[in-house]
Amino acid sequence: MSNAKIIGYQILAGFGIGLSFQNVLIAVQAEYHDQPALLPQATGVVSFFQLTGAAIGIGIINTVQSVFLNTEIKRLAPNVDFELVRQSVAAIFTLPVAEQAPVIEAYIISITKSFIPIIAACILALIFGAFIRNHNMIAKGGAGGAHAM
Repeated sequence: MSNAKIIGYQILAGFGIGLSFQNVLIAVQAEYHDQPALLPQATGVVSFFQLTGAAIGIGIINTVQSVFLNTEIKRLAPNVDFELVRQSVAAIFTLPVAEQAPVIEAYIISITKSFIPIIAACILALIFGAFIRNHNMIAKGGAGGAHAM
């Protein structure tokens, strides 16, 4: 994969993440519009949980992938040293040719299985998102940034 393609995917991911982070902040600010003293606290709590959730999520996904990789390598390529191929994907190409395909297959299965917690988190986000109240920001006087000042 070329560097330009990787950079493009990173820009696309950053754009999507940036848009989704803002929705929750706007919802919290709309909820506490009538209590301006609580706006900084509410925004801080949301930011804390977004960042903490991302860090914990990465740890969970990494653990799931590692567990499935260990299981699949033992099943598909029992003669391969797990510690060697776990350290780096480049180590796969140092293995004998006959053992490379099963190790690659184990990586594919473990990466695929690591989407299980992501799918569960997305389902929970959709369910919880349905309970966010609908606020009419124009009726609350939040039509523009300069108007709020």
